[in-house]
Amino acid sequence: MFDIGFWELCLIATVALLVLGPERLPIAARTAGKWFGKFRSMVTNVKSEIDRELQLDELRRKMADQEQQIREQSGMDDFKQTVDETVADLSSLGQQPHAKTDSGAAPTKKPDQAKHNDKANDS
Repeated sequence: MFDIGFWELCLIATVALLVLGPERLPIAARTAGKWFGKFRSMVTNVKSEIDRELQLDELRRKMADQEQQIREQSGMDDFKQTVDETVADLSSLGQQPHAKTDSGAAPTKKPDQAKHNDKANDS
């Protein structure tokens, strides 16, 4: 991280001994060591969280790819598109797909339509 060699550390220790004195230097070194340890553990925790998030993101991506492959292989998209096209074709012809009524029976024809259909069948 920092490019500090042995002689630089010796210089820092000498200056700290002169500034703090022999009574306060061990306490200051202990406090600095505790802070350095907390900093290190915090950095380790952040690294592990980032690694977990990256792994989770990778798993989500793989899951999405697998879902896409399953959809492509099952052909459900093609089936849905075919059904939608058929409904659109029926709608354009003026016919609506038959829906179930409350009783569950198919809708009945009006009497005028039945007479018209019979005349068309006779000719």
